[in-house]
Amino acid sequence: MQTDNGADEVEEYTNDQMLAVVPSPIMDDRFNQLPITEENQGELRRFFVGPNGCEVTGFAISPDYRTVFVNIQHPGNWPYSADAAEQTPSGMDIRPRAATVAIRRNDGGPIGT
Repeated sequence: MQTDNGADEVEEYTNDQMLAVVPSPIMDDRFNQLPITEENQGELRRFFVGPNGCEVTGFAISPDYRTVFVNIQHPGNWPYSADAAEQTPSGMDIRPRAATVAIRRNDGGPIGT
C-alpha cells in the first residue's frame, strides 16, 4: 500500500510511505485463503518512506522478485517556475526532482521472503 499524506493534520510531521501487509494464513473449511481484513491481518510493516513533500507512487517488481521499483513524484518544492535556476519558495537553489527508486535486498535474494 502506498500513502498520500494530503491531510492537513498530518502532512507537517509525516512523509508518504509504502507499507507491506503480511497476512496471517487464515483458510476456510475448504482450504481457500480468506481475504485480508482488519480482523485477520497478521502485520502491517513500513517498507519505504519517501522524501519530504513527495508522493510515493507506481510500485513495480522485476520478474525475478529481486528488485522493487517505486516512483517519487514532486518531492518538496515541486517546480513553481519554468526557470529551474529560480530559487524555490523555501529558499532552495537546487530543486528536488521526481525519480524512480530501485530497492534490492543486501543479500540479493527475492524481496518478501
